[in-house]
Amino acid sequence: MQENRQVFSHIKQNILHFLENQGISKYEFYKTTGITRGVLDQKTGMSEGNIAKFLAYYTNVSPDWLFFGKGEIFIKDTELAEEPIEKYKLDSEISLEEKIQILEDRIAELKDTIKIQKELIEQLKLNK
Repeated sequence: MQENRQVFSHIKQNILHFLENQGISKYEFYKTTGITRGVLDQKTGMSEGNIAKFLAYYTNVSPDWLFFGKGEIFIKDTELAEEPIEKYKLDSEISLEEKIQILEDRIAELKDTIKIQKELIEQLKLNK
């Protein structure tokens, strides 16, 4: 006998995992985010608008985790608060060359992030 199993998009699976992990009911999720009831139970993917609503309401959820399953579910509060002085030690006794290298490395990281985000936008446009 063939097993009747619904396959959801990875984004939808991640949202369902998040809700279960946080003890949030689907009813509460739909009510608080404004996403139409039943969306999570459909086989289709998530629309750009629904993904935006999710991320707008749950601002501490990492987009990298949601879209790609990479890293932790939550963004750490310190990730942004430490930049650049604490995180990159730009206030201490390091040389100008070291400061420049630290900032160039950070620029390269940000360019990679922008590239990934642009690719994601294109994927979402194709899945409309």
